[in-house]
Amino acid sequence: MIHPLKSYIGIEFLENLHNIGLTIKEKFDESIKILREENSDLVPEFTNENSIELVCGDFLSYDWREASFIFANSTCFSPELMQNLSKKVQELPVGAVFITFTKRLPMLPSNWEVNSGFRRLMSWGIATVYVHRKMS
Repeated sequence: MIHPLKSYIGIEFLENLHNIGLTIKEKFDESIKILREENSDLVPEFTNENSIELVCGDFLSYDWREASFIFANSTCFSPELMQNLSKKVQELPVGAVFITFTKRLPMLPSNWEVNSGFRRLMSWGIATVYVHRKMS
């Protein structure tokens, strides 16, 4: 969220995790409100009205044609879901970046490049991070 994008949309399938996200967003919004009242230079550019939206639902049912950056914490995703994601990313515009954990997107067409994966410590342990990018 340090890169100023037009909007940020978080889509979580599990209602309890979605609710946790709503609680965190509420605290974040309150912090931004305080910073604005103080006319602080610390207010991030991306905190415009309605720039952050949290949705409880299936991300495969959303339109991705304008997305430039997608992250999926895919460690526990099934092979079927990963294949569906590989189909869905074809909607993304050229230059879009898709990051997954533990698993690469399978069967991507040749217009996608994927790094070889790098390992990072997460709250649950070490995960391999894959950065996929649509080239043309």
